Amino acid sequence: MEIYSSYFTISRRNQKVLNKKMNSKPIKNILTLLLLLISIITFGENIEESDLIGTWKVINLTGDFPPMPSEQHKQIDLLKVAFRESTFEFNADHSFSLKIDFNDFSDMMKNVHWKFNKEKSNVLIQEWKDKESAKSILLEIIIEQRNGKIIFVLPESPFELEVVKS
Repeated sequence: MEIYSSYFTISRRNQKVLNKKMNSKPIKNILTLLLLLISIITFGENIEESDLIGTWKVINLTGDFPPMPSEQHKQIDLLKVAFRESTFEFNADHSFSLKIDFNDFSDMMKNVHWKFNKEKSNVLIQEWKDKESAKSILLEIIIEQRNGKIIFVLPESPFELEVVKS
């Protein structure tokens, strides 16, 4: 019996180390669980296609163009004002309209089609005849969620539009 007891005897020093390791395990488990929850909450905010359906109003616009001649700058300022007052309408039948007070853009965005790519979190706006292809893209919108806000990023411009569903 004494032979076996030596195998089960733990020195005081080893006992302290063992206790320390055992006591830190619950803390590590709690921290791991917290990090997992935070990542699920943060990355679990994927937008579904059905979430897009409806009318979205622009409430804020950010982004600036590089320096340019004053004539072009005036046009960009007019476009900024137009986007600040615009609305994006995604219909269940995949028709799309952009209500914007900028003639060239407004005319181009009538009677068009939208399609959503969940993996890229983007929407492509196209003419109906091109709905089965990836060509003739009139507008691309990348949809992001930041701090509980929905942002429409227009990659062809420096504009980022904060929007709310109305």
